[in-house]
Amino acid sequence: MQTYRLGAPLTAAALSLLLTACGSDSGGSDSSLRTVSSSPRAPISGTAGTTTDSTAATGATSATDAGSTTGSAGTTDKVAERGTNTSTSTGSASARAANSAANNGSASTAAALISSAGVRGDVLMTMMDQVPCNQDPSETSAVDGPAYPRSQNEVSDAKIQFSLDPSTYKANPDFKWPPNGAIFLSRPCNAFLYQPAKPGTYTLNVASYAFSRTQPVNLNKGFNNIALTPQLTVTASGASLSANMAASAQRDRNPYPENVQATLKPENEDATLKADSAFAFKLSDTVAFSNVLKQWRSGQSTVQLMLLPGQTDQAKLCWNINMQIVKRLQCQVWQVSANWKRGQELKEVDQYIVDDRTVYPNERGVRYFRTAVQQQP
Repeated sequence: MQTYRLGAPLTAAALSLLLTACGSDSGGSDSSLRTVSSSPRAPISGTAGTTTDSTAATGATSATDAGSTTGSAGTTDKVAERGTNTSTSTGSASARAANSAANNGSASTAAALISSAGVRGDVLMTMMDQVPCNQDPSETSAVDGPAYPRSQNEVSDAKIQFSLDPSTYKANPDFKWPPNGAIFLSRPCNAFLYQPAKPGTYTLNVASYAFSRTQPVNLNKGFNNIALTPQLTVTASGASLSANMAASAQRDRNPYPENVQATLKPENEDATLKADSAFAFKLSDTVAFSNVLKQWRSGQSTVQLMLLPGQTDQAKLCWNINMQIVKRLQCQVWQVSANWKRGQELKEVDQYIVDDRTVYPNERGVRYFRTAVQQQP
C-alpha cells in the first residue's frame, strides 16, 4: 500500500477533518467523528457544541515541515492517504517536482475534467472565479451532519465570503428584487450572472467572519474573523496565485463580558505570508488532488491551499489556516457535470468550516459549520 505524507503541519481542525474523512475509528464514543461526505447523509442527532475529544482537537500539530506525521490519536501517514486519496506525496522532493511538472504542462492535453487523480485546470479555475451562492453557514453536529436548532446556538452567526475583485459578474436584467429586508435574510443568487474571469489580475477574497443577527438566542461564544487576499493572475492558457498573501485576523469580542474581553490579546493579527514561488497551473492540464497544493508562511503562521476529492464527480477547494487568532479549515465542494465546459457554472454542493476552538476562552475541540443545511427554530 502506498502512503502519502503531509507537506506541512495541519491545524487541529484539518487533522480532525482528515480523520473523519477516512472513516477511521477514533477509539472513543464521540459521535462527531463521522465519515465525511461532500453531500449530507441521513441526519444524525447530536448536542449543540459537541467537540472532537482527541489530541487533534487540542491544537497539537500532526506533522513536521519535513513531511513526517506523528499521528494524533494513533494515526500515521495513512490519515493523509485515506483521507484525501492524493496521487502524489507532497512532502518529498520528488513529489514537489511532480507537482511542479503537472503545473507547468506535462499532463496530457486530453485531461479528464475530473478523475481519481485530480481536476483539469479549467475546472480549478472555475472553482476560483465562481462565487458560491449560499454564504450563511449553520452550526452542525459534524462536517456532514444536520444543523442544530437555532435555539441551541451559542456561537456568533457567521458569514463565508469568496469572490474576485474586480468582480466578473454582471447584473441580471430579468431579476426581480424582493422587498427591502428580504436581501438581509437570503442572498439573491440570481441577481447576478456568472462570467468567467478574463485575462488580468484580480484579488481573491477568502474570508469567514462573525455576522450578528437580531434573533433572540444566547450567543455567548465568538467566531473570529479571517480574511485572505492573494493575487490571482489569469492568462489565456492558465492562472497563478501570488507568492505573497496578505492575511488579517480579528477576535470576535462581542459575545463576551468586559472582564473576558480584557484578556483577549492580541485583538488583531496581520501578516504577509510568503511561499517559495507562485502556484501556477494550466487550464488544459490535470491538477492533482493534494493535501497541500501550496503553503504560505510568516513565522509560525501558515496557510495551505488544498485540493481534495469528494463524492462522485465532486472536488473540494480548501484553505487550511493556522494563525494565532484563527485556526480553521474552510472548504467549498463543487460538482462537475460530464458535459461541463469552461464558461459554464459548476454545481455548488456545500461550503463548510471546521473551527478549532482552542483559540477561544475556556474552549477546546472543534465546531462545524455548513451552508448546505437549513437551520430550524
